[in-house]
Amino acid sequence: MTSNLWRTFWTTIVVMAQIAEALVDCTHGFVGRMQASLTEDFIHINDTRMCAADWCIQVIIHGAFDDDNTFQQGISSRCAYTGGDRSICQQSQSCLSISFYDGMRGNFSFCCCREAECNRPTVQLIDQIYGGSTKKRVRSNDQDSARISTILYFTLSLLALRNYG
Repeated sequence: MTSNLWRTFWTTIVVMAQIAEALVDCTHGFVGRMQASLTEDFIHINDTRMCAADWCIQVIIHGAFDDDNTFQQGISSRCAYTGGDRSICQQSQSCLSISFYDGMRGNFSFCCCREAECNRPTVQLIDQIYGGSTKKRVRSNDQDSARISTILYFTLSLLALRNYG
């Protein structure tokens, strides 16, 4: 009786080891940048940890807005734990283009892979997503002053022509 119990125990250990061996290490988290408005600087984020699953998922956020209208670009990575994720990964051989993800609307690529750390964000991919544009688009005070001066000049010129014309 005791030998059967030990045999069952060791068989369970061997089976669990084989299951764990089939899992791959994946990155889980977000690497990218967020911008609340065009007048604010980008906030850069690097918040990742590791997870393990049959499949890794990498969602490339080419450009999107969340519910608070915050602009986001970057890479969201996770393990494919849910049945829906695993089903998509098993059916898809390449990245899928999607327009909604995690409460955001925009332009996304949903990619699955099965090698260790295959969804880890790289500097090259981040640079490609950003497209070399790391500066915010802000109007300077000089540009505003020049516009106001021009409008004021034309308004005064029109008034002068009207009074003397």
